[in-house]
Amino acid sequence: MSTSDEIHAAIAAHGAWKDAFIQSIRSGQVDSLPPSVNDDHRCAFGAWLFGETVPARERRGAHFMKVRSLHAEIHRLAEDILKKARTGRRTEAKKLLESDKALEVFSTSLQLATLEWERNWGKAPAALRSKPKKAIAKKATAKKAGVKPKKASKPAKKKRPRH
Repeated sequence: MSTSDEIHAAIAAHGAWKDAFIQSIRSGQVDSLPPSVNDDHRCAFGAWLFGETVPARERRGAHFMKVRSLHAEIHRLAEDILKKARTGRRTEAKKLLESDKALEVFSTSLQLATLEWERNWGKAPAALRSKPKKAIAKKATAKKAGVKPKKASKPAKKKRPRH
């Protein structure tokens, strides 16, 4: 399976998980849900995100950090909703789902961030790409030769006539 296929399968699986969770809360059938939904490693998206197919270089990047954070926040929010539903505060739980739409907002943000990551998969972080290769090579050559690179000179200040 290609990286793109894995990403899209993980997004679809998380959408299905979220839809099933919401339906369980709305219907009041919270007993069908696991005791906790806070563990963001246990769903299919988490299994992909923290699994072996995401290379270490990708895990060090900003895209991974953002996706990981959004995914964890979805599970924390779902846990909060589940606790409310199981402790007789179904109205509060439904409010978080219906009027606040927090779970939907985080879910959409997760999907968009994951798709952005897919577009940038395998690319060096922007900070590493920003210097032109020529400038990097020139600096390395100067360093090998024991020459300190010249600093940009400051423009001469114009003297203002005294009045």
